Amino acid sequence: MAHCAACGTRLEAQPIHGRVREVCPACGTVRWENPIPAVGAVLVRDGRVLLCRRGGPPKEGGWDLPGGIMEVEEGPEDALCREVHEEIGLALERLRLIGVWPGRYDHRWSLNLIYVVEAQGEPQARDDVAATQWFPLDALPELAWEHEAEALRLLRAGGGPKTVGPTRR
Repeated sequence: MAHCAACGTRLEAQPIHGRVREVCPACGTVRWENPIPAVGAVLVRDGRVLLCRRGGPPKEGGWDLPGGIMEVEEGPEDALCREVHEEIGLALERLRLIGVWPGRYDHRWSLNLIYVVEAQGEPQARDDVAATQWFPLDALPELAWEHEAEALRLLRAGGGPKTVGPTRR
């Protein structure tokens, strides 16, 4: 973004709090690069977990949990219910947070809230999901996102809820 979202003036690089940020010289609006908040649903039935084959970038063709990025007006649970309905057509009945993991999405940090959920009915691939498949918890394919693989390892080990500390890279 080269111009201010508030007034349209061209942004300039300026040091703020020890980092260079894009700032509007006219109105002072700072363009912040904040982490992306995201949610994921772990739906388990009969010892199997539901995974979705990604139908588009990033990581097209990879397996992941149903879920996605929160929108501005949503809390995490509302975002999860919306994303699951959009992607696989199910309405969630119970949600239990099992952990929060940092991750990377399109070269930016993401903050990922993973929930164990319950829902009735059979999932249907919709929106940006190419296919759905149930996998035994002890025989999962490689997942597109490491934070989801970590969440499923924790679940298999009988753990949760979990919040991880800072990640240094």
